[in-house]
Amino acid sequence: MKAGSAQCNLGVQSKQQEIVRWLRQLVGLLVFAVAVVFVAGAALAFNRQLATPPASQSTSIPNVKCVIGLENIKPNTKGTLSLLPAGLEFAAGKSKVNISTASIQDIFTGQESRQDVSGAAGTAAKAGIPYGGGRVVSLFSHKVEVLTVEYVDSNGGFHGTIFVLSPGKATVLKDKLVAQGAKITTHAEAPKPVAQPSPPPEPGPAPQQAKKLTASAIQLERTEPAEELLIPEDTRISTYENVIHQLTKTKKFEHVYRSGDRAAANVPDLVILRLIPEAFKAGSQKQREVTTVTGATSMKVKIQFTSRDGKILLEKDVEGKVRFYGENLRATYDLAKKVGAVVNETF
Repeated sequence: MKAGSAQCNLGVQSKQQEIVRWLRQLVGLLVFAVAVVFVAGAALAFNRQLATPPASQSTSIPNVKCVIGLENIKPNTKGTLSLLPAGLEFAAGKSKVNISTASIQDIFTGQESRQDVSGAAGTAAKAGIPYGGGRVVSLFSHKVEVLTVEYVDSNGGFHGTIFVLSPGKATVLKDKLVAQGAKITTHAEAPKPVAQPSPPPEPGPAPQQAKKLTASAIQLERTEPAEELLIPEDTRISTYENVIHQLTKTKKFEHVYRSGDRAAANVPDLVILRLIPEAFKAGSQKQREVTTVTGATSMKVKIQFTSRDGKILLEKDVEGKVRFYGENLRATYDLAKKVGAVVNETF
């Protein structure tokens, strides 16, 4: 009896040992499986971090002013300017406008002083003018940087837009757009606030058309100034976009085409308008606001209407000025209004 009981106890102990060994093996397998899952998850998360660009690579700049040049965006609208993987996006409220890198033809940067209009010392009624200038008591100024982007639409039509940012931001955006493949050309320095020479007058006026001209469409071409006549690119773009606006506002034409727009090739009675720069004086806003009698900014152009075959239909000199209050680009708005007046008189 005792021997049988001993053998039974040995059998039980042996089974218990086998169960313990089996449990240890099972626990070991479970620990190994958990470790494999943990390592795989960590590796996947690491790979995702490598594949996803860090947030610092994206550029989004709030409180940027679009002075002019974007479709469906009112002049002097403030919004957020963002650098996308393939271009720029300007967002203001529910409106968004994209400029693809491939469409960009040139990029310019430049700085201009802006009067301090904040605080009691600078309290003033601000005029509706580019950059939000106005006559103020304070002579402290903030530096702003101007980003001018020239691009074409799907029809090849020329566009230009002007953004005003805090210092250094425009240069950063320009460099990143160039890295994306945006085109740029060699740029000259903008002129200092001094009068620049105008070419000698041509002998005799061009033939003038006494009766009203008729045309279903007009195309505004860009004309490069003479080499000795340096005009800031933001001034040229502001002039172009303001004239486009004034031409549309006259309602004299079924279509107003931009330079390079391929759709204009199918218009038989197309009239071509060129603005030929003749003189430019970059005045000083600060000087105007201190004295109100000096520092005027002015720009003189010859407006030329021609037929498709190059025949001159009308030529006339027009000058835009800002004499008293307002940013220098106000002169381009004044010039564009005068071009619109000539169109109303001529067509």
